[in-house]
Amino acid sequence: MAYKGGNHNFKDANKVNDYWRGASAERQIDPKERGERVARDMDTYNGRGLEGFGRRRLFGRRSYFASRSAIPVYALIVIILIGLIIYGIMFYSREETIETYTISFESNGGTVFDDITFQADRPLPMLQHTPTREGYLFMGWFIDEDLMRPLSPTILNHIQHLNLKLYAKWVPQGLIKHVTFETIDGSTLAPHTFTVGDSLRLYVPTKDGYHFLGWHKDSSYKNHITRIDDTSETLYALWGRYEMASIGNSGEIYYVPKPGGYDEGIAIQGGFQIGRYEVTYALWHEVIFWASSTLDYTFGNPGRPGNVGNIGAYPTGFENQPVTTISWMDAVVWLNAFSEYEGLEPVYYYYNDVLRSVNHQIDHITVANKNGYRLPTMMEWMMAARLTELTSARSYAEWFAGYYWVDETYLVGQIENTTLARDAVAWHLENSGSITHDVGLKAGNPWGLYDMSGNVSEWVQDFYAEKGSSKSVMGGHYDQLIYPSVPIPFQVTSALSTVGFRMARGPISGYPYHYVNE
Repeated sequence: MAYKGGNHNFKDANKVNDYWRGASAERQIDPKERGERVARDMDTYNGRGLEGFGRRRLFGRRSYFASRSAIPVYALIVIILIGLIIYGIMFYSREETIETYTISFESNGGTVFDDITFQADRPLPMLQHTPTREGYLFMGWFIDEDLMRPLSPTILNHIQHLNLKLYAKWVPQGLIKHVTFETIDGSTLAPHTFTVGDSLRLYVPTKDGYHFLGWHKDSSYKNHITRIDDTSETLYALWGRYEMASIGNSGEIYYVPKPGGYDEGIAIQGGFQIGRYEVTYALWHEVIFWASSTLDYTFGNPGRPGNVGNIGAYPTGFENQPVTTISWMDAVVWLNAFSEYEGLEPVYYYYNDVLRSVNHQIDHITVANKNGYRLPTMMEWMMAARLTELTSARSYAEWFAGYYWVDETYLVGQIENTTLARDAVAWHLENSGSITHDVGLKAGNPWGLYDMSGNVSEWVQDFYAEKGSSKSVMGGHYDQLIYPSVPIPFQVTSALSTVGFRMARGPISGYPYHYVNE
């Protein structure tokens, strides 16, 4: 029957009536009850439409219109919102748990130090703890009780989230070591008796056509040393075609001030080597010719003598100019070639293969701690530019983490804040005539490094930013004046007449480990 009660929309009423007619047949509902149900539905939901008719409610009761089921849904939303508010109040009002780690010290009879507690993911404290012990010489901190693994920045980078115990190593004061020298076809040096801790700086053999690159404790040239330790017995001379200087003492950790002041420092391993001069075009051309014809090396740019010679020219007339117009990729591929040219192990790899081509993606290039040549890192470059061996204050140097460092507003080698002092150490826009010059014509710094603040800028190992494709260059060039603490970004494929490079050797110190000066 058709529904006739009230002032309802007859189309809706007939739909309700049709629904209950079918339901009555299926469930055997008598006509009287069917009429009552139709009247109830229409009276309750008059004018609300038939959307959701006959659907099951969320909580189990049958609903026939969307508006009926909306009531418990709204209630559920309110309950959820109230729960979230309560959770938020509890979460933000709770006492924050800070994860901490501890560095403890076993001085083995020396000065006793308190433990150091530091927070995870925060700068680590400076480990400038030097114990004393009567009658003994301190040989450094080690991370194992057997004193086989010395502490280094590389190790610290891998244990930032571990509790660490350090062990002091001692040798009797005045311990004598008898050392022999293998000069590898160089001038003869007689065996000598040293006291542990003595410097090797004055023991320099000579060899025609080569530069002395330092003493090593093994014939594979992986353990470079700058002073006698308790295991020194036979030392091996390394020779090369490129003159280098050792910066700092091997086995010692230095804290290089970060750019911008003396508040934070980066830990660097001492004893790494860096070139005294920017790589010359003569050496570049010699190696690139050999590598291309012997080992199928490929380069993107043939190079140029400074900004005064021709690209790819045979080195006549300007061969002692710094090589320029080469990219970062060209430089690292060439460094691998030079390592092989000198009989050393290449440092740069593409996946597991020696990097011999610029036609590879930089994301897959890795740097291994081999005994070959590489670019210096930015902070190694900074250490070489600013570290001094001063024992008292100067107007141009400030005390930081155990050493005096040249102020970052001075050019490398400059010790007075005058134009004359700048001109003495660097070719820059005010004295170069806008051209490059032969390397090494200006004064060097205390480590004997030349042209680090002028002539040409220099590629270094680091990316300019943590995420990006630009590499950094350091130092100014012939057409500008810039201080050593200012890195500048360039794409790895950029090749400019203002940018060259110098080499480095030795294990690479990582950067996550640093401290805040308090």
